[in-house]
Amino acid sequence: MLQRFKRKERFLFKEYTEGKIRYDITSQNDTKLLGSVFGSVILSNFKHDNKIQGIYTFGRIGMGKTVFSTAIIKSFENTEDLLIDVKHGVRYRFYDTFPKCHHIDYYDVRCPDFEYKDKIELKENELIIAEWSERIRRNPIDFLEENRIEVELYHCFDKKSICNEHFTDYLNFSTITSEGSMRFASFIGYGKGIAVVEELKAKEEVKHLIVDQNEL
Repeated sequence: MLQRFKRKERFLFKEYTEGKIRYDITSQNDTKLLGSVFGSVILSNFKHDNKIQGIYTFGRIGMGKTVFSTAIIKSFENTEDLLIDVKHGVRYRFYDTFPKCHHIDYYDVRCPDFEYKDKIELKENELIIAEWSERIRRNPIDFLEENRIEVELYHCFDKKSICNEHFTDYLNFSTITSEGSMRFASFIGYGKGIAVVEELKAKEEVKHLIVDQNEL
């Protein structure tokens, strides 16, 4: 039996402040839409020299991390000739888009043959989109870029339960909640990522997905 212990969640905030937002992504179409709009905001910021370095996703299996990540990449420029496929495992792929993208899945980071345990050195107009970011070394912050956005995808029984007590799996740091059909994505921006999240909040295409803080 897995050892479990309580921890304070970093992403399950009760109020919206600068650089924070939560969305209801109950359907896969919502996840794709949110990823696509988010990607368009990132692209716009790159063109205006507000370049974030990393997008780090957290969450259990089946929460939509790969669907979300690939929707972001598809919204970048120069994707016409690229195969961006979610049907097979990612592990590591480099996309020659604009911005250029290192897409990496840290699920197997503990395996001896995992090639990307060392920090990726970013070049001009490059960023990292990483899945299973809670598995990056023992302390995830060691690997996270300064100008970044962290996204936790999770499910719960109802909107209020996300603010109550949670348990954490000792091995993978995934949030364990009551099984339910409701899914959410919480965004937190750091450094230049704060401005990106603020711009995302204002996007009309996904405003209907924003969780009203008065419902929490």
